Amino acid sequence: MKELNIIILYGGEGGEREVSLRSGEAVHRVIQKCWGSTNLVDMKGLRLPDGVREDNTIIFPVFHGGFGEDGRLQDLLDKEGVVYAGSCARASRNCISKTTTKDLGIAAGLKVIPGFCYNPLDDVDLDFELGKLGDEIVVKPVEGGSSVGLQFLKGKKKIRSRLENLPHGDWIVEKRVLGREMSVGILNGRALGIVEILPKSGQYDYEHKYSNGMTDYNYPAEITQKMHEAISSAAESIFRACSCRDFARADFILKENGKRWEVFLLEINTIPGMTENSLLPMSAECAGRGFEELVGEMLAPAIERFQRKWA
Repeated sequence: MKELNIIILYGGEGGEREVSLRSGEAVHRVIQKCWGSTNLVDMKGLRLPDGVREDNTIIFPVFHGGFGEDGRLQDLLDKEGVVYAGSCARASRNCISKTTTKDLGIAAGLKVIPGFCYNPLDDVDLDFELGKLGDEIVVKPVEGGSSVGLQFLKGKKKIRSRLENLPHGDWIVEKRVLGREMSVGILNGRALGIVEILPKSGQYDYEHKYSNGMTDYNYPAEITQKMHEAISSAAESIFRACSCRDFARADFILKENGKRWEVFLLEINTIPGMTENSLLPMSAECAGRGFEELVGEMLAPAIERFQRKWA
């Protein structure tokens, strides 16, 4: 096999830069220890870094949001014939858009949270749309991750005022479904362990996600076997429906009503966070995989693709 040069792409210039820097550094330490030949590259601009060659390079993207997860990076790599870890361009485009993810989830038979797409520049009958959602809603950008821009709103006047003053762009407005928030990692199409997210304020936003001590996590989640099977099955279904590859992480709301319960899809992430507070490593730990083993399994399919290409 040709000598490998594993390049980890991280950083960038978007709202998730700090998360990406921490994730990339953690992954770099593991790959440097286990494989030796690796480079850590802070992405600047919308082009591939120098030194990327088809015949000796595998890219491991740990580059959240925007260019890293919306398919543009993957399109560039495909054009250059460079092997990379993670989902292809098509899957990345499917998953970066929460509306596309919901549509594919519905087609796969999954439950999704009622809502609508909104742009302040559009002519939308807000009274009609909001009338279907109740007095508590969640607002988030259609594209993006790490809970950047996520808002919890309550009360008709406050909701209306905030929606009318949102920055221009595409937003998704959803009914707030109160339930237990669950996250599950997926490796090669198979669900790992299930993590229950317990923000101390009840709202799992950017601050609670990345500030130590503001959120508790139960992993594995204390749920019944049937609940575990239902969430795992939903995670594997949305992974397939979105054409994902190698790894991802899916998030759900488990709503219980007496003896009945429902699993609602929130989203799926093609490049999950890999920090000390990140959910994919917790999910892997539930399934008996430490951080080094997790990184190795995330990288292994790309190495296999490289070997087949140059066999």
